[in-house]
Parts: sequence; structure tokens; C-alpha cells
Amino acid sequence: MSLLSGTVQPPLLTLLNTAGGLSPLWHAHVGADPRSLVEVLEDSEYPRAEGSSSAATHVPKHAQRGSVAGRVVHLQSADIGDTYLQAGASVSRKAKGKAPASAPLGVELPWLGLQIKPLGRRGLSVEVGVLDSRGREGAIRLSSWLEHPRLRTSSTPPLLHLPLALPTDAARLTDWVEVCVNLAPLIPLFRSIPSDDDDADDGRERKKPRLSTTAHAALPQGALASISYVRVYANCRLRRVWCARDGQRTVDAVAGDEWALVAAAGAAA
Repeated sequence: MSLLSGTVQPPLLTLLNTAGGLSPLWHAHVGADPRSLVEVLEDSEYPRAEGSSSAATHVPKHAQRGSVAGRVVHLQSADIGDTYLQAGASVSRKAKGKAPASAPLGVELPWLGLQIKPLGRRGLSVEVGVLDSRGREGAIRLSSWLEHPRLRTSSTPPLLHLPLALPTDAARLTDWVEVCVNLAPLIPLFRSIPSDDDDADDGRERKKPRLSTTAHAALPQGALASISYVRVYANCRLRRVWCARDGQRTVDAVAGDEWALVAAAGAAA
């Protein structure tokens, strides 16, 4: 049973708006490293350093361009994979008892949007659980540092890892960016990209074995039915997460300028 099963979903659904703090819909997983943290603060502020006043605990060490007015979520970690913020839960991992207590989201809107800021030169990584019309689940991870698509069929759920292109305009007044992704056309990639489960660490190419009939049948295909979870990894700041029927066009029609990334007074000077 998902959180939104049986509900009528609007064309624009906000999953996170940090102006009101961190919603109970989201839970934070913080790594063991003492420098790892997830904290709500003003975008113009640094996180509190526990037991130390050293700026070495902050990521990044220097102020960035164009802080927005208002509170945001700050996620930082030395290991990008062990600190993240997540809403919902994986259906397949939950069936194996490996998912958090929260239920899958059940969002039926195909577009995912985020207002997000990289911390310094560290890359961004966002993961989304998707289900097809037959209930087969896959995870789509988008990473700004990845160069080529990858597929891990041995993961639970199968993981499709794709490059994420971010704006590189040096004239921008802020490091904040809006990411808006249509998930629906990504579903067929689970069956068109070769699996790299057996890639060697030495970098040499090896003949990739064909997937077994059972493994291939478990991969999602066809239409997107719903989103089970959204996970945002460190290192970044996060302001808003939403799902929409028609992407940015829906946002412009429903929210207009209210959602614009407006820099705080004097911050971009």
C-alpha cells in the first residue's frame, strides 16, 4: 500500500518545501563520519560545527554565489553514498525487509523537479524509484559526475545510472539550479543498456554475459505507473522537490513566479 494510493493527484505535487522546515515525509540517513550532516538552515549560513569552530567541517569552505532568501536543507558527507535525504521507500527492498518503515510514495506524475545547489565542486546525485504498469521496480540515479550510462541488474531494485547535465554558465548570479526530468522515457533504457554487473575493476573490457530470462523479465518496461521513492544524496543544498504532469509548463501555470529562485538581497553582488 502506497501513501497516495486511491487518491486524486493534482497536476503539481510538492514533496518538499523547506520554507516550512523538513516535512515528516522525509527521513535523513547520516553517515558515521563526524563531518557528515543533514541540517535545515538559512542559505546564507554555514552549518553548526559540533565540538569545533574550524571551517574545515564545512562544505564548501568558502561562500558561494547568490544565496536564496529562506531556509534550505544542507547535506554534506565525505562519502557521497552514505548521507542522503529520502521520501518514500523502495517496494522491492521493503518486500525483503531492507527498506525504512515509511511506505512507497505512489506518485503517478512523470516529471520530477528539484531546486538544488551543489556544494563547491562536488557532484550532485539524485535517485528515484519507478514502477511500471506490472509493478516491476527500478531505480534511476542521475549523477552530474557520471560520463556514461550504466545498468546494475544485481541491485535491488535494478539500478539505471545516468549522467546529469547541469548549467555551466559562468554569468549566472547563483549556484542554485532547477533540475526537471521526465522519467517516463527513461523506463525503456532498463532493457536497452547492457548490464555492467561483471565489469572488472582493472578497466579491461570483458564480454558481457547475456541476462538470464528471469533477470530480464524483472526489469521495468513500458509505461511509468508510479514513483516509489525520491532520494537526494550529499553534497548539496536542497530547497524544493516536486512532481508534475507536464514538467516546467505545469510549474509555470500553477506556481508562476512564486517558485522563482530569487537571490537574497546583496548576496549576488
